[in-house]
Amino acid sequence: MRAVVRRSTGRGFTLIELLVVIAIIAILAAILFPVFSRARAKARQTSCLSNLKQLGLAMSMYAQDYDEIYPMWDNFPDSWGGPGAYVFTWDSAIQPYMKNADLLTCPDDPWGKSATAPNKVRSYAMPRYVSGIQDGALPAPTDTVLLVEKGGDHTVPRGVVGGWADAATECLQDDGDMVCGTPPNYAQSKTWHFDGKNMVFCDGHAKWFGRRSKVMTWPGNGTSGHGSTYVGAGYGECEDYGAPPTGDWPPGSM
Repeated sequence: MRAVVRRSTGRGFTLIELLVVIAIIAILAAILFPVFSRARAKARQTSCLSNLKQLGLAMSMYAQDYDEIYPMWDNFPDSWGGPGAYVFTWDSAIQPYMKNADLLTCPDDPWGKSATAPNKVRSYAMPRYVSGIQDGALPAPTDTVLLVEKGGDHTVPRGVVGGWADAATECLQDDGDMVCGTPPNYAQSKTWHFDGKNMVFCDGHAKWFGRRSKVMTWPGNGTSGHGSTYVGAGYGECEDYGAPPTGDWPPGSM
């Protein structure tokens, strides 16, 4: 008996059907990729916020050991600093209280991604209005920023120990280029997380704020010690000691 060979009579995909499937996959990719990108950006923001929370805790531990006084932003006040100019900045002072130096770099800091020790950039700056201040002197620790995202200055060496470039700031909207916001836009700075910045406060809590938030547009005493050096001095001010009209400390109820 001869074996009967059966041939499949199933129909394959036509070119039109294949093109339709490819189009559907392309549409789904176009929808989902931005979602994945935003999720990754949110994860980086959360990592940055965690860094600030831990740095705030290290600052608090330092203050507890030194009569409730926060470290100076550097060991010589009001100075730009340069290579080898000064001995230490605030991050050097709290080094014994930090678990590792990687806490000093935000995952989204454009200046920190390629930096390596010993020139690793500090992503976070200390507002000058809390430099060397006793915590009990502040009228509203819950509204007073202890550290804020900044990044390196383009015009001076970044990451230099004792350098102003990324260790201190006078304006919460500072983008590392010494540019603050001007009304009505309030911010020309290249903020890193969804058009806002993370910051940690003197009471220890850390939070993200958008560029138009009350914290970021706080006028302080409305002046800057560097005058025209800053664009739009008086928005997000964090330079002068004391409460307005002489200083920039928030009075509370931000």
